[in-house]
Amino acid sequence: MVGESGFDLSIMQYFKKHKVSYIVKATNANCITSVIYDNEKVQSLLDDLRENFHEVVVKPVALVCAMGTNIAQPGILAKAATALAANNINIECFSQSLRQVNMQFVIRRENYEKAIIVLNDALCYNGL
Repeated sequence: MVGESGFDLSIMQYFKKHKVSYIVKATNANCITSVIYDNEKVQSLLDDLRENFHEVVVKPVALVCAMGTNIAQPGILAKAATALAANNINIECFSQSLRQVNMQFVIRRENYEKAIIVLNDALCYNGL
């Protein structure tokens, strides 16, 4: 994958073929993480991906977000990540665009409700 032009496009073509869209996508030189809704289309997509790519890992996860125009300031991401870590919630994956109006944290499903409370307490009640 490293340095292979079009690798991500080849994966996305399977998403299009199976009419599956992603919610979050994070990439680096070694892997591509796509978060998708668990529905009836997913298994055939996964079968195709496993048949055509070296390694496909599936984990049940949840997505929690912090949204607002006031998150584009130094320290907000650190405050959110620190709050999650202090409550023993690992960030499996993270996404934020350059617009900085939505931070998306991918976490284990069993931590979903707790993560919402933790982020709300850290970012809303303690004064942004």
